[in-house]
Amino acid sequence: MSFAQRFIGAETLPSRMSELDVQQFFSLSKDDISAVCERFRDDRRVAAAIQLLFLRASGRPMDRFATVPKVLLRSVCEAVAQREHRQSAITL
Repeated sequence: MSFAQRFIGAETLPSRMSELDVQQFFSLSKDDISAVCERFRDDRRVAAAIQLLFLRASGRPMDRFATVPKVLLRSVCEAVAQREHRQSAITL
């Protein structure tokens, strides 16, 4: 299996992930972030974004997971928080 295909068909997230993995396979676009923020409440956005990223990388929904790699969680939280910060600055 090639580097680009290693997450295809996966059922769970790996326990560890590199920054490169996040950049290559688990990055949110501005449109992704907007869609998640528009469709989900604040307390559901990170989980929805992780589900979206996993679906895109593996081609299947994530049925279960025990842990989310720190680097992925940090990246998703930062992306969602930046969007929320921009929105609150616009409304002020």
